[in-house]
Amino acid sequence: MALVQAPGKEDWIMYRYIDALNTLGNMLNQMDEPFQKKDYKVPAESEAWRPLTEIWETDKSIDISLDLPGIAADSLDVKMEGDRIVIKGERKATERDGNCQRREVFFGRFYRAFEIPCPIDRDGIRASYKNGVLTVVLPKSDAEKPRQIKISVED
Repeated sequence: MALVQAPGKEDWIMYRYIDALNTLGNMLNQMDEPFQKKDYKVPAESEAWRPLTEIWETDKSIDISLDLPGIAADSLDVKMEGDRIVIKGERKATERDGNCQRREVFFGRFYRAFEIPCPIDRDGIRASYKNGVLTVVLPKSDAEKPRQIKISVED
């Protein structure tokens, strides 16, 4: 419930009931409506979905993990292009008997590219795929690792 002052009526106070949760629920239902169609698909002509990604930097490497459940390892492609790592692949749509009542999993092609901010030892790049998670380890080049420089003190 909210207090609202009626325009031009300084001595009148009008009470108006505002149901914020109901209003928010209606907005969410309107936003979700296009996805309720049974035949909703990600457009195949473009890479229209983006897997969830984590990027961690340590002293020795940059580690990239992508959540890719349900994707065959042979449909994944990982490449270094200049100073970018490019990861792309495709999740095939699942077909089953019966009518699909709800589909919240995206399928189709995806494309992710990340700028790498430091020199990488390209011969040491490793990629592994386990339990639906692709992990790419980009070891930093020795030339980029910090080193201690001794300072000599003269009298």
